[in-house]
Amino acid sequence: MSCKYFFPLLILLTVLNACAGSENNADKSNLNKFQISEETFDLKLPEGWGHFGHRMLSNSSNVYLFDPSRNSLAEYDRNTLQLSLVREVQTEGPEGIKGGIADLWVDEDGIFWIMSPADILYQLNRDLKIVKTWELSSEDLMEEGLSLMTFSFVKVGDKIYLPVMPLSFDWTVHSPSEISEMPNLVSFDLESNEIIKLSNYDSEFLGTNLNKLILPTIFKGKGQEVLINHNFKNIYVHDQGETSKYLALLSAFKNHPPISNKSMFEDMKEIMRIVSYSDIYEGIQYFPENQIYIRIAKFEEVPDESQTDMRQFIQSKWGLVILNSDLELIGEILLPENQSNPNYMIENSKGVWYSTAHGNNPELDEEFLTFRLIERVELD
Repeated sequence: MSCKYFFPLLILLTVLNACAGSENNADKSNLNKFQISEETFDLKLPEGWGHFGHRMLSNSSNVYLFDPSRNSLAEYDRNTLQLSLVREVQTEGPEGIKGGIADLWVDEDGIFWIMSPADILYQLNRDLKIVKTWELSSEDLMEEGLSLMTFSFVKVGDKIYLPVMPLSFDWTVHSPSEISEMPNLVSFDLESNEIIKLSNYDSEFLGTNLNKLILPTIFKGKGQEVLINHNFKNIYVHDQGETSKYLALLSAFKNHPPISNKSMFEDMKEIMRIVSYSDIYEGIQYFPENQIYIRIAKFEEVPDESQTDMRQFIQSKWGLVILNSDLELIGEILLPENQSNPNYMIENSKGVWYSTAHGNNPELDEEFLTFRLIERVELD
């Protein structure tokens, strides 16, 4: 679905952070409840998979690792974390997923849901065989200048939720007030096949300059909530017909998202820098066993021009924003530089574990994903 540093001059960074301090609303006095443990464990990788570019998902029974380059799904037992089987999702022929796989979801019953870029939703059984399909009719949205974003969706009850963006990729052709009247979230009813517009883009987030990343991604909350993640200090929560916002700011980030100092859509490198390589809140995930949300933040870093396989590029520095089950900010942590990849995280009764699979980590093992524990610190 799934599914994100520093400026090169340290002096400049220091000045910028000092200037940003007065506009940062995070109370750092209460953000010291978590630390990195020395405890680790290894997750066996399927042969030849490599470490990067995968998608991790789970339910209460299993943990899954999806390799989009192979359209293959590795299944691990949730309790033992032993690799049990590897299966391929068919994408060719009459029984295949048409147009490829944009995003993947698994529910508590082990039923898989796949969204294709062709706006087709697939329900698959535990053997990854197609059971049912839905074609999402988005013509009405397109007539209103809107486009479904199929690379990020969640299923809650009998509805599928997807983010929405302006139909024109160059969203700067619109004014902030125009975009504030557009939905950033819709639901698709599996019974009626109806698409309903829900939450709108927030004016506070949009500001006055649209030369920034405005595209949302969405995630499931602890219950029926749908979380809307923008590259902003707040996280948005849609629940029972209403959208609320909660502060989920990493103290090292500014209140407002990075903005290009030029018309970004006139320069492809600048587009890539803003939407992929600037300071970005990558996503948010709820960990029910530990009753916390973790929001992933990556610091600005543009890959070297010699980097040819972008799946191998992982930012050097990451931060995690930690919220309780009521979405109250309770902690944050900066992960070890060049040794962290929080795109992969697992939980158990001890806490939440993040992957150390980084290309610059000298302890990287070709056969395993290594995870390190984030532990809660008892305060006096």
